[in-house]
Amino acid sequence: MVNNRRMSRVVIIATGGTIATSTGDDGVARPTRHRKRPHRGPRNDDLDVVDLLSVDSSELTPADWDAIGSAAASAIESGADGVVIAHGTDTMEETALWLALTYGGDEPVVLTGAMRSADAP
Repeated sequence: MVNNRRMSRVVIIATGGTIATSTGDDGVARPTRHRKRPHRGPRNDDLDVVDLLSVDSSELTPADWDAIGSAAASAIESGADGVVIAHGTDTMEETALWLALTYGGDEPVVLTGAMRSADAP
């Protein structure tokens, strides 16, 4: 059965990765971006941001995956209709597998990443 209801609350979990970096004068992208409370969208969606980690995803460990999973579960338990995890692309598939094996909820959990730093054109 397809559920066509509009989401009313989405939690974004920031974990670092390329999207959270800016390029320094030396040309190296480093984590510099942190959460900002997004404005309410045109549909009055409620967005909350959890600034969980600020690491290159190649450095994630099983303990970090547990923390990501716990943050997602906590968001759902507190009433979120869905979760978006902003994640580095190096190990996104490992985190996706971890969540597939450990997350048992019905609400959607989506991972997204970027190939360019936040200050890239």
